[in-house]
Amino acid sequence: TTDIPQDVMLNLRCLLLSTLLLLLFALPILAQEDDLTMTWLASGAATASYSPNDSDYSLALEGTHAEFTLYQDRSVYTNLFNGLHLIGLEFSGEGTDNDGNKHAPEYANASLLYSLGLDIYLAEFIHLQPFAAYGFGATRYSKSYTAADGTITPYAEKTVTADVGIYGVNLIVELFGKVWVGYGLNYYL
Repeated sequence: TTDIPQDVMLNLRCLLLSTLLLLLFALPILAQEDDLTMTWLASGAATASYSPNDSDYSLALEGTHAEFTLYQDRSVYTNLFNGLHLIGLEFSGEGTDNDGNKHAPEYANASLLYSLGLDIYLAEFIHLQPFAAYGFGATRYSKSYTAADGTITPYAEKTVTADVGIYGVNLIVELFGKVWVGYGLNYYL
């Protein structure tokens, strides 16, 4: 057997310890990084309320919501996020008020919105995201009105530029890798 000098053993131990420490701190860097920027598609059913001016009548409208998020960036330090979204809404309904007048409104909106929010981790794979958004877009609306005496008044379709505000919360579950599912509760103004 050969004896290894004391100073060489000390150097080998230091090298081994240094390598272990380096691996300890380097392995998390080599692991999959959190997604800080993402894009998604969303769609679902939506409801709205229609109330003619100077009336206490309210009609529930059924419709759809479609969203394409161009990006959402999350801060590494604060979990605050911002995003840019293209959102489309369509609603229609038909109902008769207490005076026997029939209302049939139609509404559609396509808007580009900027959002701010907070990504709260409830677990390693569950996110709760309260947010607010604001933007502009094109709104198209029309209405058919039939008075109780049978007189029909069609209101011409109009397209205008309008601002849109949204606030709400998303609940997102990471299934695996890049496949996530979620549910959102959004209120449009």
